[in-house]
Amino acid sequence: GGELLDLLHELAERGGDAKRSELLRFLVARAAVPFLGMLRRWIYEGVLDDPHHEFMVAEDESLGDTAQVAEDFTTAYWERRYSLRP
Repeated sequence: GGELLDLLHELAERGGDAKRSELLRFLVARAAVPFLGMLRRWIYEGVLDDPHHEFMVAEDESLGDTAQVAEDFTTAYWERRYSLRP
């Protein structure tokens, strides 16, 4: 998840020899694919697809089905349903 991406990015930023840098860039690119997919769905579709609860946004699922967005498309709905993880 996000912690792995942070660690890989930190290691890549430290530099080192060419092979190490190439490997770390490869790992960051591959590890970022699921995160970027979640981010894309959240931004463009308003869908939070986070089965392992690793994304920066948390959803209050106790509020029921997201289909009610069509009925309650207000800022209050979004503020109640979603929050940033600490």
